[in-house]
Amino acid sequence: LDAALEAINAGIKQIIINTKDIPPLDLFELTKKAQKEKVFILGTNGAGILIPEEISYGVLHPQFYPSGNVGIINYGNSNISLELVFTLKENKQGLSLLANLGDSNFKNVDWIYLLSTFNNHSKTENIILNINNLLYLDYEKLATIILEVVKKPITINLLDPDNLREVMNYNHPRIITDQIPLYLNQVKSPQFIIEYWQNKGLEVTSYHS
Repeated sequence: LDAALEAINAGIKQIIINTKDIPPLDLFELTKKAQKEKVFILGTNGAGILIPEEISYGVLHPQFYPSGNVGIINYGNSNISLELVFTLKENKQGLSLLANLGDSNFKNVDWIYLLSTFNNHSKTENIILNINNLLYLDYEKLATIILEVVKKPITINLLDPDNLREVMNYNHPRIITDQIPLYLNQVKSPQFIIEYWQNKGLEVTSYHS
């Protein structure tokens, strides 16, 4: 928290936080400060952003990412990007733009800004949105934004379609602020959310490594 606040006070407007397991109350304080100072934060536990052969910010390995026309957004698991790129290479495809959002369940994602960026990126022709935990999402809002903003083919790729990770961790001790997003959505099952998206005309797939 101190390092991030120091960066904001120094005038830095874009911050990537690779650190994981930041206490939710610290993240809450950081988010309030960032919003006030109009600072963009990527993470926590996010590997960064990358445009092959142009820029790489974070802890990625740009030499493994061939240039192409597929944009990838990872929400919850940065490691999956490298696996998917190897799959793209096997099919003689490459990456145009990569954004790893991290796995913070407490911090809101600016989906309009993010999806607009990918939609307007000239080299991106197809978009893959990887989602690790369905139950922390406002799935209705996300569907609406996708349908209104994205004019290119987009696939929602579920990394944990049965939400097994959350089931396994459900009984672990939690700070109350970390539970709020989950309880807002837990009345809906993952299958309900998947069917809702599909009924809206969105393409939904599951990834099994």
